[in-house]
Amino acid sequence: MNLLLEKSSKNKLPLWLNCVCNELRVFGEFTTINKQIQDFSSELSELIRNIIYRINSDFSNDIIKEILCLIHLTRNGIPENEIPLLLKSCGFDTNRLECAHIIRNLKFYLKFSYYQNIQLITLNTNYIGQVIDAEFLPNNQIYYSYHKKLINFYLNISKYRLLSCLELCYHYKIISDKKQLAEYLKTNEANMYLNFSYKSFLYKDLRCRFLANKKTSTNLKICLYCSNKIGFLSQNSPNKNSCYVCGSFFTVSSKLVYTCIKHSENGPNSDNLFKCCLCKKIYQKPLSNSKISTVFDANLCNLCSDLNCCKLNLE
Repeated sequence: MNLLLEKSSKNKLPLWLNCVCNELRVFGEFTTINKQIQDFSSELSELIRNIIYRINSDFSNDIIKEILCLIHLTRNGIPENEIPLLLKSCGFDTNRLECAHIIRNLKFYLKFSYYQNIQLITLNTNYIGQVIDAEFLPNNQIYYSYHKKLINFYLNISKYRLLSCLELCYHYKIISDKKQLAEYLKTNEANMYLNFSYKSFLYKDLRCRFLANKKTSTNLKICLYCSNKIGFLSQNSPNKNSCYVCGSFFTVSSKLVYTCIKHSENGPNSDNLFKCCLCKKIYQKPLSNSKISTVFDANLCNLCSDLNCCKLNLE
């Protein structure tokens, strides 16, 4: 005990002492305990690295490395009951019994939490994540490959759709796949599970960075035929009552929609004509004394209204 406390005094983090005590419990060979304590590294990162490699050597095909990388890179955690499916999608043929054995060996270094009645697994401390980054994720190619594995899992395999929706948006954003993120935000699943404030936050990185040209261009218009349709801007509300960017519903007109010079839509030169920003067709403006409006202004909600162009830049 004195030897253990003396060595732990060189590393004042309690996590170091916890890791060492857990390793001694695993070995259980107390006749050589003094030598085992002396062999432990006094540096926490080096100690965690040695422990990970020790556990990885107990299993085949580097499956410990694979599951630690996946757990580390997830946003909210991986559902415990879906870990066999995740490993199978990554090329590891493991059953539930083998997965339970793996989780039992890693249990001391994992954290278990609940979200929407789903038991999720994450790493217990950031120190483990730092070691995983240094040892197993040395470059962006490997780093992005694990994110793509998680995208495939949450998109096609996982049955927890709310969790999957949040995870997909996160991983698309991490790998900077703007096109896929923009397409996913238009799906029924994203409209069902994502609130409009979070969608507006995601669209902010997708929008064009140039300032809107309000002096020489006119604001975008919607024709009568497109105004009452549902599906182009939002899956839940008519286009005339939907934000042009995020699709949120509003009843009172908000900010008008403008584009920059790069994304300007060349409409008709005549003051009596306008171009619909949705169907791209040209229509005649209604007479001033007409009681029926055939043209509507495209609008932005309060969360999306800023000085930038309303178009998306997916390059």
